[in-house]
Amino acid sequence: MERLETLRKHLVDRNEDVCDIGVKNHFCAAKNSDIPEVLYELLDDGIALLTLNRPSRLNAVTNSMQELYYDLLEQADADDKVKVIVVIG
Repeated sequence: MERLETLRKHLVDRNEDVCDIGVKNHFCAAKNSDIPEVLYELLDDGIALLTLNRPSRLNAVTNSMQELYYDLLEQADADDKVKVIVVIG
């Protein structure tokens, strides 16, 4: 239960941050192609957080987004520090 609370707090704190283009963090409109369509973050306690990051299109999945998503899943699977993968977005 403590881990879930830590993750919830992280997600709430994350929404308070402002990204490069001036809107709330994982609600950034991907106007800039340098912003990845899927974000990967390794949190404390072995939590890998994958964030679908295409809100301007309601996170509709593209071919490149799907490739990146599966690559990141494989990366998380290969990392011994990762105990759980959480997908949001």
